[in-house]
Amino acid sequence: MCEDIVSFYGAPMVINIILTSLKSVFNLYYIILICLDLRESEILMYLGGLLSIWYNFSFTVLATTVSKIMKQNKKTARIINLLLDRYAMDKEIKQKLTQFSSDQWHLTVDFTACDIVPLDRTLLAIINGTIATYLIIAVQFRISEISDQ
Repeated sequence: MCEDIVSFYGAPMVINIILTSLKSVFNLYYIILICLDLRESEILMYLGGLLSIWYNFSFTVLATTVSKIMKQNKKTARIINLLLDRYAMDKEIKQKLTQFSSDQWHLTVDFTACDIVPLDRTLLAIINGTIATYLIIAVQFRISEISDQ
């Protein structure tokens, strides 16, 4: 089921990540220029900053949820083993739980967008690192352009 969900939402998620990163770079770029007094402030820039904060919040919620799901998957096998050790069960149920538990130990649940970008907390590091890199480059070019004039 997870593979079906990932294949359905994979391409739109990659496109969404790229577009929101670009929007955030542009919005934060203009906000930094306003703060450095290199550009006049406009109300749209403040709204763009709020939009960037909303994008960051949305991706934080997504990454946190995916990370919790991955942790719960790892806990499930341990919980089943504790149940098997503590309680007496029907032989058939015990066999099915044992099989499920052994499958859980070897099963890894990974959520990615088109097998390119992981959707756990590393997504936040990738997005924020990319935005910071491009912002530094853009602001340096802008400052050197103004100093050359």
